Amino acid sequence: MLGVAHDVAVWRAVARVMVWDEAGPPRAIAQVIGQSIPSATVETAADIDELVHRCSTERQDIAFIAVRARGECALPGIERMRRACPLTRVMAYGTRLDGAAMGRAVAAGAGGFVILEPDRVAATPEIESIRVPAWPPAGAQRRPLPGRASLTLTVTERELQILRGMTDGCSNLEIAKQLFVSEDTVKTHARRLFRKLGANDRAHAVALGMRYELVG
Repeated sequence: MLGVAHDVAVWRAVARVMVWDEAGPPRAIAQVIGQSIPSATVETAADIDELVHRCSTERQDIAFIAVRARGECALPGIERMRRACPLTRVMAYGTRLDGAAMGRAVAAGAGGFVILEPDRVAATPEIESIRVPAWPPAGAQRRPLPGRASLTLTVTERELQILRGMTDGCSNLEIAKQLFVSEDTVKTHARRLFRKLGANDRAHAVALGMRYELVG
C-alpha cells in the first residue's frame, strides 16, 4: 500500500512471490529473486493455470512472468493475470535481447519489468543474476506499523512524477515536456531518485519502484 504525505512515500515489504516461465520451471531465477527480495517466500508455477489459481486463491504480492522475444504464452498470460488477479502485481522479466517484447508486456498489463544480466561463470545456462542492491538503501528509516514492519524513504513529488514517466517508457525529453521543465532538470531529479532507490539505471529504478509500490 502506498501513502504519500508531505513528500514521503511509504510501502510494505513484499512477502509472497510467484515465478512462471513457459520454457520450463525457472528454479534458478526463483532462487535469485529470493536472494534479491529476502523478505519474500518465492515459489514457481508449472503453468499459467497454476499461476492464476495460486494468485487468485492466495494473496501473492508479485508474479514474475518470463517474456521472450519469441515467446507465445507470456503476453496472453499477463493479460489473464491482470483480469483474474488484480491484487497481484505482475512483473515481466527477460534479457536486453527481449527489449521489444518487454514493451509489449507492459502494453498487455505488466506493471513493470526487470532486465536480467547473464553471469558468464554460471554453471547453468539460465540467467543467474539480477542487479538488485541490498535493501533498504543507505539512509532509509524503519517505521513500525501495526502488525508489520515498513520501510520509509523520502521521495519528492517531482521524483515520483519522473519515475511514473519512466514506467510509461518515456524518454527524459518526453518527461521534460510533460512536466514543463528542462531535460537537464529531469536528469538531475532522476540521479537523485536513483541514489535513493539504489538503482543502477532506468529499468532498475522502475523495477524497484514497482516492487515497493511507488508506482502502479
